Amino acid sequence: MSAGTVIACKIAGWVDQLDDDDRAELHKFLTDGGSMAALFERCKTVGLVAGLTTFKDHLKERCACVAE
Repeated sequence: MSAGTVIACKIAGWVDQLDDDDRAELHKFLTDGGSMAALFERCKTVGLVAGLTTFKDHLKERCACVAE
């Protein structure tokens, strides 16, 4: 692996498998100021398998997706 290579985290992998409508809904929820905990619970009902901390870290760009 070369320097600067970004490795997607578990949440990014899950988001990547969503269809365009679901991704748009996710983005809208976040830009409208929705609760991350409420969004997390909703995402779990449609297949997200991850913990709340991992989910929040991704949304706050504190995960493996952010290049050092």
